[in-house]
Amino acid sequence: MTCDHCGKQVPDAVFCTNCGAHHGLADDGVAAQERPQHFAAHPGEHVAQPSIFTTLFPHIGHRKLQEFRWALLLGFALVVVLTATGLITEAVLVSIFLVPTLYVVSLYEGQVYRREPALVLGATLGGGIVVGLAVTIIAERVIGGSLGSSGVPILSYGVILPVIQLVVMPIPALVLRTRPQFADTIDGLVFGVTAGLGFALAEGLVGSWSVITLPGFQNDSADWIYPMTSLALLIPLLHGSTAGAIAATLWRPSRTGSGRWVSLFGIPIVLLAVVAFYAGAQILDNHGVEQLIVLFYQTALALLVVVYIRHQGADYIVLTSNSNDNEAVGLQREPLTVTTTNAELDQDLLAGDQQSGDPAARFCSTAPPTHTALVGSGGFIKADVITICEDVTPTGGPKFAAEDGFVDAVAMTASGSYEAIWVEIFAPVSDYQSFSDSLPTDLFTSSTFKDASPPAS
Repeated sequence: MTCDHCGKQVPDAVFCTNCGAHHGLADDGVAAQERPQHFAAHPGEHVAQPSIFTTLFPHIGHRKLQEFRWALLLGFALVVVLTATGLITEAVLVSIFLVPTLYVVSLYEGQVYRREPALVLGATLGGGIVVGLAVTIIAERVIGGSLGSSGVPILSYGVILPVIQLVVMPIPALVLRTRPQFADTIDGLVFGVTAGLGFALAEGLVGSWSVITLPGFQNDSADWIYPMTSLALLIPLLHGSTAGAIAATLWRPSRTGSGRWVSLFGIPIVLLAVVAFYAGAQILDNHGVEQLIVLFYQTALALLVVVYIRHQGADYIVLTSNSNDNEAVGLQREPLTVTTTNAELDQDLLAGDQQSGDPAARFCSTAPPTHTALVGSGGFIKADVITICEDVTPTGGPKFAAEDGFVDAVAMTASGSYEAIWVEIFAPVSDYQSFSDSLPTDLFTSSTFKDASPPAS
């Protein structure tokens, strides 16, 4: 068929294998190339869908996400029960630790820290806690009161302090930006969210210290349900999403298409949303607006930040078959700092599977490496064809033997830096050959990697 966006002859499929556009959107060129109907981390969702879990937990698989949804629901139900029974101190503690704890567990499940848990958790969660303690304690000493409290100056706590928080929260995550193993935008997002949640944890402890340190503290539960909802859900969502949004923006500042506009104006948008969250809520509260309405207002602003994050995009495309969640084909690129040859890249990909999945993963003896070429914007690039055999244990399912195939190459960018590009095919051993045979040849011969040329010999 002819792509209605770029005019090339391509396979009859949902997406163009040449330009990546969504077929059938010729009247909206930007939408066609940006594919707003499909969020990169979860292609079944629209980019504008304010889905909290698929946005802030992009490293977790579809099935596992449901477990985290239930865990959050049960945790918040516990907060409600404790609040209703007058156990305010216990409810406050559960509220403060609920979301940060779930997110740390998700980092373990997704193996985000690449065998460096001390580095990642220390820099992000630990750094966020330290920064949060410092900012919150100093703010209380200088201004007095607590963030979001009634009767405090709107300018101080509704504008100045939120701006300071927005500046310092992503800093612990940005410490990891120069690490070559954390080069993807998704790393910046996840680390930023973790730092923001660490900040929220520290802020909650400082702000609620008088309640926590008063044994047997009780009060009218009706007065606490809305503040507890904010403490358990809204504040972690706001801090995590804003820190994640800024970290993701700064992680990969070079964007094209509508993504460039989103990246350019994203931080001011996030800033306005945070100021509106605090200052707007305080103004509404001062005018006697019902707390439930204020809660809905703040929720809408936090979800606005979530939608912005979804427009950040990703450095890869992954498509799964309709019939089998264990089959997938993906196209990806990553910057390189040490690796300069295809042979070294082969070893890096094997090491990646060993670290994130099966430590015993190895090159398949039944599929010796061969050579082919990938298409870059600067010409054909010599590529290796390798297959890795490994055992995979999916969430909620039995372990199975799988093959992870790569057509990979080291390419050169216009700036002269090295970059890894590859097409990846993953499937159970029993289905791998039939799945790979079902893929259109043009996926490999016509998919063009932008800003990629053969490396200098």
